[in-house]
Formats: sequence, structure tokens, C-alpha cells
Amino acid sequence: MTNASQFLKKTGIHCFLLPLFFVLHYYLMYQGLVPLAIAIPFLAVLIVMNFLHMFISYFLIKNVNKCALVNTLLSFLLLFYGILKDFIANSLHLAMLAKHRFILPVLLIVCLLLIRYILKRTSFATTNLFLNILLLSFISLDLFSFFLPATHQTGSDNSLVSANIAEVAMPQRADARPDVYFLLFDCYPGLQYIQDYLHYDNSAMEKELKSRKFKILQNPRCNYNRTPFSMASELNFAHLNGLKNSNSVTPLDYTRALATIKRSLVPTMFERQGYRFYNLSIFEIGAQPPIFLERFLSMSAIDMLLFNTCPGRIKADIGWKYLHQRADYHDPGKLQVGSINELKFSNYATREFTRTATDSVVTLAGQVSPSPKFVYAHLMMPHAPYFYDESGRANQPDSILPLATHYNTRFFLQYLRYTNKVMLRLVDSILAASAGKAVIIVQSDHGSIDFEGVPPIPALTFQNISSFYFPDQAYSNLYDSLTNINTFPVLFNKYFKTAIPLQKDSCVIIR
Repeated sequence: MTNASQFLKKTGIHCFLLPLFFVLHYYLMYQGLVPLAIAIPFLAVLIVMNFLHMFISYFLIKNVNKCALVNTLLSFLLLFYGILKDFIANSLHLAMLAKHRFILPVLLIVCLLLIRYILKRTSFATTNLFLNILLLSFISLDLFSFFLPATHQTGSDNSLVSANIAEVAMPQRADARPDVYFLLFDCYPGLQYIQDYLHYDNSAMEKELKSRKFKILQNPRCNYNRTPFSMASELNFAHLNGLKNSNSVTPLDYTRALATIKRSLVPTMFERQGYRFYNLSIFEIGAQPPIFLERFLSMSAIDMLLFNTCPGRIKADIGWKYLHQRADYHDPGKLQVGSINELKFSNYATREFTRTATDSVVTLAGQVSPSPKFVYAHLMMPHAPYFYDESGRANQPDSILPLATHYNTRFFLQYLRYTNKVMLRLVDSILAASAGKAVIIVQSDHGSIDFEGVPPIPALTFQNISSFYFPDQAYSNLYDSLTNINTFPVLFNKYFKTAIPLQKDSCVIIR
């Protein structure tokens, strides 16, 4: 015991324990999101960087303990910068002082003063002992929690829904198993919103669906006004319960939403009934890759580990604004050839994905399959950019790609009318190929308020579209009060005799 105490006093191993604690702690925090194959090499890089810093600084300082303490100080400020920033903003309620332009200079001055103090010291036994024991204690607690069976549930802490509904007992395979087509039109506003704020009568589209025996929900509402959260909710029969603050979501929240979608219950329950799942979406779902992956504001595993570091926070808080604040991306008059090519590269892949998804729906509808099909097609329309006019003629890139044109009502309404034609073409293809025996769900994930002259009322973003076709057209009054989140429970309860509870409205604004 004495030898161990002497070792901890004489040796500044805290400079290597700190990165170990950092990686271990965040690996456990992001359990299910960060693979061990990413965390271990990341830790190795941090350790090597610390060795290099120790080696270089020794030639200047000529004292191992001083080098170790300076290394630990710099590592702490770099690795836990985000924690300090959040503590000042949230715990001390000094948000103005937690801005990068203030906190970075202050931390630099404090760091220089502490380094000067360290260089003047001659004894480090007490400091080494304190830091070594503190970090070893933190590491031991994390390891203890990691090996506890009650807490070692891979991915559960990073899901935004409870797992209890996943235990819904599935009956024996039902006799009636119609093909199911889930056609999701991204950012399609509700009929009333289009009428009241865009001054356009879109009721002809609903009349067309009604003529095809669709049930149109009156004044439906989505549960969340951002795509990943809305779809995570709907595809899991549940409201999200893992958002700490819906008014200030982070890239980690988006990453957790995508992870929640990946483990979605709806496709799993279809597969239990012998369905083949076709993922024509922008999300990875189960083992099914998307035909076009949309990461939204989510992060890679490395970015998650770096999120609370100084470079990570600067990138998250400042770096992303560069693209969106470039004048030539906003103003069509300033759009240069280089900017057009950049925007085409980033946006036209979305256009091709939507084209592929619509063509695939038509193809799948015409295919004879030994097992029933569940097709989820997430179509990025009438979401901006508005690639086509109502006749299907492509708009010029410089007229639709700058961000300012995304708020243009004229372009949107033209694209909306084109979207309506695509919607009806898909519906007619499915009805014809299935002889009217398929279930068709036509919905949007959320509405929009980002148009010129429209008041910025967040509640308006919940106005969306929701309609469905059941082969027997047996629509009870129950359906009149349904929202998106209840569409799949009704379908499962109707055809597969489950007892999935219907959720109440829960419109949550994500900022």
C-alpha cells in the first residue's frame, strides 16, 4: 500500500488517465452509438498525442512532473471544454459569458496563469496523489457501472422511446395480410395551412383521393416538427421521452433519433407477420440500408466523442453556419458557377433519390411476391429545393438552389402541384396492380412555415396531411380523431388483432 501511495505521489500518470477516463466515460454515455472499434483507436490516438507532448515539452521544461501537470491541464481544457461551457451557461445561468468569443480568451488567460504557476512549483506529490486517485476513482466507477447487468443494456440509454411496447404479444400469423405502402411526403403542409397562409385551394388533391376511397383525416397533426423525431415517434408507436430540452436539441439528439429509427418497431412487427420490408427511405432501418442516407444534423461516432471538446464545440456551434451564411448561397444574384456546382452536388442527389424511390414503388407494386410487402417510401417532396414546375419541367439550378428561393411561395406551389401528380400516379399504380387489395398510407412528417409573408407561428408546422386506404373501406368514426402516430396501431389492431394503445396528441416543437 505504501509503495502504491509513493508511486501515485511521484508519478504524474494522470496525464494518461485523463484521456482514458474521457473515452471510457463517453463510450458508456453513447452506448449503442459508438462502436468499440472506434473508441479504442481514438483512445490510442489521444495517448500517443500525450506522449508526443510530454516528449517535446520535456526539452523545454526539464521536469517530468511539470510536463505531466501542464499536459493534464491542457488536455482537460481541450477535452472538457464543452462541459465547462455548459456549466457556465446552464448551472451558473450566465449564458452571455459562455459564448465562444468570451470564454476562449478567458480560458487562454487562465491557462497561461496556471502554467506559469506550475512552472514555479517544486513539489508535486500532493497534486499527483490527488489527481491520480481522483481519475482512478472515476474510471473504477465507470467500469463498475459497465459490468453491472442492470445498466449494461446496449443502446437502450440512447433510444428516444421506451421498450415496453416492443413486448406487445403478436398473435399467430393472420390470414389477412394485405400489402402495405407507406408513402411519406416530406414537408407537405396541411390543407388549411395552404388555404389560409399560401392562399391556394389544394382541396382538389383531397377530392381525388376521396374518389379513390381514401379516408382523409380532418386537420391532422404531426407530433414533432422535425423529420427524424417525427419518424422515430411514428415508427415506434410512441412519443419520444429522451429529449432533455426540445427547445435546444443537439446533434446528439438527432443521432439518437436516427438510432431510434434504426431500431423501429413497425417494420419488425411486419416482418414477424411474414412481410418483406422494402426500405425506400432516407434512414437505415434494421439491417436494411437506405437507398439514400440523410444524416440531417447527426454526427459520426468520432464526432460524438469529440462533441464536448473544444474543436468539437467550435465545429458544432460555428462551423456549420459558414455554408448557410454565405451570401452567394442566399442571393441568386450573387450565385457563382462554383457555388452552383457545390449546391448541385449536395442537392441533386436528393432529386435522384426521390426519382428512384417513386420508380421503385411502381415497380414493386407490379411484382408478384410469395410474401406480402411493406414498402416505406420517404419522398423528399414538396420539400425544397423545388426541382420541377407543375408540368414536370426542370427548373434552372440558379433559380431554385439558393436558400432564399426555398421561401418562395410561387416556386413551392408549382412544386406542390407536381407533387400531387406524383402522389396520384403512385396511388393509381398500387391500386391497379393490387386490384384494390393493398393498404395505402399517404402522410407527411410535418408542415412548414418558412414562406415569405407567413407569420412564424411554430404551431403551424404541425399541420400536415394524413390519409389512408383500406381494402374493405371500413372506416369508423374513430379515425376522425387520429394523428399520424396512431395510424400504424390502428392498422395492426385491425388486421393482426393486436392491442396497441392509441396515443394522445403530443405536439412538441423542436428548435
